[in-house]
Amino acid sequence: MQAKEYFDSPFAIEQLGGDEPLLCRLLDRFVEQYATSAGEVAELLQQGQWQQARQLVHTVKGVAGNLGMRPLYQTSNALEQLLKQKSPDSAAQLVHYRQDLQLTLEALNEFRRQQVGQTASPAASIQQLDSDKARQMLLETLRRNEFIAPNRLDALLVALPLSASRRHELRECISDLNYSAALELLQET
Repeated sequence: MQAKEYFDSPFAIEQLGGDEPLLCRLLDRFVEQYATSAGEVAELLQQGQWQQARQLVHTVKGVAGNLGMRPLYQTSNALEQLLKQKSPDSAAQLVHYRQDLQLTLEALNEFRRQQVGQTASPAASIQQLDSDKARQMLLETLRRNEFIAPNRLDALLVALPLSASRRHELRECISDLNYSAALELLQET
C-alpha cells in the first residue's frame, strides 16, 4: 500500500472543517501519544491486563477512524474485538496492528513534511455569547460527538464562567476528542 492509502488527508481535513493547522496539531499529538501503543498493548497483555489493552486500542481506533487512518482503524477494530474476548488470536492480530501503525506513522510523517512552510489561515472573529447559551451549545455539540472548530470552541469557552485551569482542562479534553470527559467537566460546573 502507498502512504497515501494509510492516511486520507482530504477526509481528515474535511472532518475538521478545513482547519489544516488543527489537523497538524492533532496528528502531532497522535504520534506523541500512540506511536508506541503496539508495545504498550503487548506489555499490558503480558501482565494480563486485557481491559486496559482493549481501552488503549479502542482509543487509537477512534482517533484513526475520525482522522482518515482507515487501515489502522480496521486493524484496531479487529484487535479490539479479540481483546474483548480475551482471544489467544490477539497476539497475531497485534502483529498486524504494529505493521499498520508503523505504516500509518510513516504516512503521517510524509503529510507533515508536505505541510512545513505553509501558513495557518487567519482565525475567524470570535462572536460574543452569553454564558447560558454558550454552555447549552457546547453541551449539545459534545453530546452529538461533533467536531468543534477552534474558533467556535474559543468563543464558547470565553463565554463560560470558568477558572483558567478548568477552561484549560476542558479545552484539552475536547482537543483530544475525549468528549465524554469534557461533558463530565462541563456538567460539574
